[in-house]
Amino acid sequence: MRILGIDPGTEMSGCVILDTKTQRIVVKSILHNDTLKYCFLSNQQWDFVGIENVQLYQAVGKDIRNTLIEIGRLFETIVCLKDECIVQLIERTEIKMHFCGRTSKVTDATIRLALIDRFGVKGTKKNPGFLYGLKSHEWSALAIVVYIADTQLKGKRNDRL
Repeated sequence: MRILGIDPGTEMSGCVILDTKTQRIVVKSILHNDTLKYCFLSNQQWDFVGIENVQLYQAVGKDIRNTLIEIGRLFETIVCLKDECIVQLIERTEIKMHFCGRTSKVTDATIRLALIDRFGVKGTKKNPGFLYGLKSHEWSALAIVVYIADTQLKGKRNDRL
């Protein structure tokens, strides 16, 4: 099974595809949203998609509104391309709780450290580790993928990442 995780942004989004059989990251990229919707999604194979959803607490600015629009466009594009695919919007608090427990002081850096604790160091060009080459929004996309593999696919596969 291949899981696609997307960390959406107003103009650029991070994407990671994990193959749960081989337990390898097969794609990691930060793409312009139009490229993601019109090229990347139609040229990749995946069975389950997780898109990080924006959490709204109070009044929001233009960037958050634009990100919400992009999330809707991504969701619609994915459903139109592959109607049998499972698409789920995932709140950031779910990911924080999954990796770091019940604390309100979880940051992206904390989640990155939790992923490194779990999968080992990134490695080097000569000796790359599982996390080698990840940058910026790809870390958040990977956290989404791992969250899905751990929580949504229980009972559908025997292995754990």
